[in-house]
Amino acid sequence: AVIQVMQAAEEYTQVRRGPREFGNTENLVAARFTHLVARPVDGYPDPHLHTHVVVFNLSEDDGKVRSIQPLEWYRIQRYLDAIYQSEMAVELQQLGYTLDCNVTRAAAIEGYTAEYLEAISRRTTEIEERKNELGFYGAEADHIIAHQSRSAKVNWSRQEVEEYHREFARSMGIDPDAIPSGAKLSPHRAIEPKRVDE
Repeated sequence: AVIQVMQAAEEYTQVRRGPREFGNTENLVAARFTHLVARPVDGYPDPHLHTHVVVFNLSEDDGKVRSIQPLEWYRIQRYLDAIYQSEMAVELQQLGYTLDCNVTRAAAIEGYTAEYLEAISRRTTEIEERKNELGFYGAEADHIIAHQSRSAKVNWSRQEVEEYHREFARSMGIDPDAIPSGAKLSPHRAIEPKRVDE
């Protein structure tokens, strides 16, 4: 999903060619880093698979290296988000998972209760509560509060994180083995995602 988004962003990569002239180069240089957990709250990290993509401020244009003009990227943020959410949904279904389509944004795997999802979203809850205390809202508030209130990362191994969350799921009445086992037993689906331009 991340690769699909970056390929779409690459198509909209522009540089400044003159005082009022911009042009598409359709190439960029980026590095991606995938993380499995959120910042800890009270010493415990919640599961949060996410990827950071660092885009270098350069693009090749007719043999010259130029700085990127990001205006088009700002304009297509929702488009890129839609690609990401769609690709994630398709990939999860191809793996055999059933998705809860009654969610507002992200694909949610059926079998995890709303209570469980809220319980493992402590970092989001912490940020929302701080925003309400301050009466400060919007994307800028999210960014500032998230950076001002974050705890240091914990150095848990992947196995420690998985064991902790398996026990946590069990404590909430969820069998952490049943959902992926059910997906593995269900036939993989051939789902054709829409083309990006659609």
